[in-house]
Amino acid sequence: MKLSSLVSVISLTEILMVGQQLYSQNFLVMETMTAVAFITSLSSRCSIFC
Repeated sequence: MKLSSLVSVISLTEILMVGQQLYSQNFLVMETMTAVAFITSLSSRCSIFC
């Protein structure tokens, strides 16, 4: 297994946890999950091309 795969799974879990904490405070679920999806997309693209 590649180390980058393991790191991406861990980072996805952490990003989702922070997103959940944010939308439980401000009740902006769609906006928070859109930001989480954007960050996840950027990090996965960077791991492919970098």
